[in-house]
Amino acid sequence: MSANKPPEARPLQRGCRAADLLYRLHYRHLKDWLRRRYGDGPPEPEDVAQGAFAKISAMENLDHVEDQRAFLYTIAANLAVSGFRSRERAARLIRDNLVANEFNIENLTPERVLEGRDDFAHLMRLLSGLSDRQREIVQRSRLKGQTYAQISAETGWSLGTISSELRAALQTLASVRTTREDV
Repeated sequence: MSANKPPEARPLQRGCRAADLLYRLHYRHLKDWLRRRYGDGPPEPEDVAQGAFAKISAMENLDHVEDQRAFLYTIAANLAVSGFRSRERAARLIRDNLVANEFNIENLTPERVLEGRDDFAHLMRLLSGLSDRQREIVQRSRLKGQTYAQISAETGWSLGTISSELRAALQTLASVRTTREDV
């Protein structure tokens, strides 16, 4: 019976085939919709769309989802809003720290330089706990500001691989940070 329904109306199957079908049917339109709704980024529409598909593909079962397209768009919208909030929090943190520390770039002290070196060394220790691929993706995405598409073009890795590796790396870094703060 479902063979007579258009592909987008059929129930989503389990596993990679289901995510692949959903991707082929909706990626381009989702990316365009995100661009129209939220702009060119950051977060970049391509990255948000890839994140939404990564979340869908990580789900064990989509039997409870009546409208997969609406579900996908809701996930993407939530990811975009979360990206905006994250950037806003980071900007606020930087702004607050600059004000609180009365940072004056012309008044760098040896103590501030030493603190910066210590912070950098700590960051490098955290990154050394990641796989080579994860470390490179974190550096390209978070430090250099490259999009998933740019990383993919330069490395040859798929967008899905980049998304899942970045998510795993950030989870690892968050758990190390939490563990260290608990001590």
